[in-house]
Amino acid sequence: MLTKWTVRVLLCAAVLSAVSCKLRLEPNSIELEFKPGDKLQVTCFGGTKWRGVSRQCVKSVPNGLMLHIERIKLRNTGLYTCTDGDRNVSTYVFVKDPEHLFAEASTSIHGVEGSPATIPCLLAHPEASNLQLFHHRNGLDQQATFNFTFDRHRGALIYNLTPNMDGKYFCRGVLNKRTHDSSRFTLNVIRVVTELPDITVNVEHTLLKVGEAFAADCKANANDFTVKAYWETDKPHGMDNVELGGAKLIIEDVGYSSLQVLRIRAVTMADKGRYTCYAKNSFGRRNVTVNLDVIDRGYVNITFHGESPVIDALAGQTVTLEVHLESYPALLHWGWLHEGQPMNTSDHRPTCKTNGRGYECSLELLRVKVKEHGLYTFYANNSDDYNSLDFQVVVSDISKGSPKSENYWTVMVTISGIATVLLFAIIVIVYKYKTKPRFEIRWKVIETVRDGNKYIYIDPTQLPYDDRWEFPREHLVFGELLGSGAFGKVMQATAHGLLKSDMATKVAVKMLKQSAHSSEKEALMSELKIMSHLGHHINIVNLLGACTVGGPILVITEYCCHGDLLNFLHQKKNDFRMWNTRLTEYQNLSFLENIIPPQEKKAEKGDYLEMRPRSPGLLAKTQSHDMTPLVSKGITGTGLKSDDTLEEEEDFDEQADRQPLDLEDLISFSYQVAKGMAFLAFKNCIHRDLAARNILITRGRVAKICDFGLARDIVNDSNYVIRGNVRLPVKWMSPESIFHCVYTVQSDVWSYGILLWEIFSLAETPYTGMRVDSCFYRMIKEGYRMPSPRFCTADMYDIMLSCWNDEAFERPTFDQLVDLIQVQLHRDPKKFLQTPGTSCFI
Repeated sequence: MLTKWTVRVLLCAAVLSAVSCKLRLEPNSIELEFKPGDKLQVTCFGGTKWRGVSRQCVKSVPNGLMLHIERIKLRNTGLYTCTDGDRNVSTYVFVKDPEHLFAEASTSIHGVEGSPATIPCLLAHPEASNLQLFHHRNGLDQQATFNFTFDRHRGALIYNLTPNMDGKYFCRGVLNKRTHDSSRFTLNVIRVVTELPDITVNVEHTLLKVGEAFAADCKANANDFTVKAYWETDKPHGMDNVELGGAKLIIEDVGYSSLQVLRIRAVTMADKGRYTCYAKNSFGRRNVTVNLDVIDRGYVNITFHGESPVIDALAGQTVTLEVHLESYPALLHWGWLHEGQPMNTSDHRPTCKTNGRGYECSLELLRVKVKEHGLYTFYANNSDDYNSLDFQVVVSDISKGSPKSENYWTVMVTISGIATVLLFAIIVIVYKYKTKPRFEIRWKVIETVRDGNKYIYIDPTQLPYDDRWEFPREHLVFGELLGSGAFGKVMQATAHGLLKSDMATKVAVKMLKQSAHSSEKEALMSELKIMSHLGHHINIVNLLGACTVGGPILVITEYCCHGDLLNFLHQKKNDFRMWNTRLTEYQNLSFLENIIPPQEKKAEKGDYLEMRPRSPGLLAKTQSHDMTPLVSKGITGTGLKSDDTLEEEEDFDEQADRQPLDLEDLISFSYQVAKGMAFLAFKNCIHRDLAARNILITRGRVAKICDFGLARDIVNDSNYVIRGNVRLPVKWMSPESIFHCVYTVQSDVWSYGILLWEIFSLAETPYTGMRVDSCFYRMIKEGYRMPSPRFCTADMYDIMLSCWNDEAFERPTFDQLVDLIQVQLHRDPKKFLQTPGTSCFI
């Protein structure tokens, strides 16, 4: 049994051990004051390192380390920190030099735009007062006006660096009524890069003879010092015969530039080809290609303007003989001969204008005489070649041929009449072509918004295209036609190696018809760029890949096996049930109760909720097999499963999809489209053609927003009405879109209300029986709204009416619509039967 003394000894040992483990300084003070020449001794008990201190100034002592400076100086002013792992303790040392208020410190400071920075004005006296920070700008020392604070242990703390904060700084303070300035510090603000560098080369296409020298300068300009210019080539022997000047970083008045020079001292035929200059920075890179042509010897090529070298003229007329020639190297001599003799240039005017390697040469025969008829020869030569071209000039005497003159005027009148008829025909053809309805991209991406609803749209042709989306076209096997329009079509296809090298994936491929114009080709490429710009979402028909080289443009998207929502509702119409006991089979009900608070805004994060039956014994899926994106083509795939698991889930999906539709399905479609549109709104994208025909349904009754665009036969579709030179879906358009051509996210909300009417009427045509004419437009202006559809609840009809508010900004946002419809999914299904003015029992 322990004695009383033993217990006391053990308690003392425990206390001593706890004290020795605590990190502390001796003397234990936050600040210490010394005079120059004093001895500094500070012991750190429990510490293992003095941070930033020379080893010569640190001594080991029992239980710690001692900081020892025999004769302290002004430069020793500052914060000293002792550490032990993640623990630390500090003290600030003032060296009170009577001649200096501030200690010396590093005068070069670097900071990143948007981050904080410290100007290390270290105080040597604790009694300093009236501390200020000065910025040297425009040749003057000016007191800093931006937001900062002064820390007596660290200096001036600047919270948010901007590019205009570059420059010289110093601190000023008062000690004993005397003003003192610190050393001057240089602050370099490193700019955050948000754009690609500019690139220039001094040549674009060069023609040289074997043995001549070639030089090309590549210059890259950017706002950050990481900018770099460099050359590459796709030639088999690479850059073997090329001399590259070292890339130099140049500080410009605004930003930085990098220059690299490519030189070939004596070109050979093997040097012929393309040389690409790249400009890159931390944001990305762009390039410009220079083509080098190499020839064995020079040439002179001459061609004449006009259809024939034989020229008929009347005496007294002025006749012009014109030729075009290409020459390399430059011409040494050129001239005109008449019947093999040099021309009399005092009576006639020969000229020759140069344009690079091209020349435009002419001979003007002023008031030509009959005796000046005959053979005219243009000749030219350079150091390697000689060439010539002959003209035959026939001059008729007008005084001896009056009948011929009358015939001449008859011919001229006839030609003028024919020309007038042809011109009129051309005008009619051009007018018909211009006024012919053209394909227009419906989706618009907003760049900025000014004065309420004055939108500035991004030109989709200027959006970047990442070639990582490219998919080998030979790995596509085409199947049946899914849709066709005046300009393009959509084919079902099988893509081999899209997800795995040994897997075939069913996809949809959008392409142009052979009759499409260049504007349609540009439109399809713009659609591809917009889809890649938007990114991935479960309720959008997602881009999987594309083929843009080596053939016509192909846009590869997810394949949705059940087609569009309009036909899907038609097919299920006769088997519709108002409510069903299978409601618990859907994932959304259990998920909404457990993980989705009603107030949560998911569209801003770009996520989704999948509305599909839960497969017994399987984890809930995030994506179905035929909607999984490319893993290595620009989208990161998630939720990939084994082939056996996919087959089991797909079998269950197909079985569930054969079940009858009920009210919960209609609300589910409404909810999913609202989620997809909220995602588009977050991406600043306006759809402009939101309707059931542009919603596709895939396995698990997942709804996906799309735009058939050029693959829809809008010419024979009564839903599209000609206004101007385009066909528009007028019955789905908001009043501001119809009457003022204003398209906004809130006009998409109006169209969403029409889509809800389609869903809850089971694919009836909006404004049933009404033609789009002046009467229709007048009713819309006067506030007419469609009555509630047959299968609609009171709450859902209230949502429709809120979408059809005359004032665009009084309509709900898509995020609000998601929340409103989400509430409907939580309700008792029997409450859905309370509909306005009619019974929904089947």
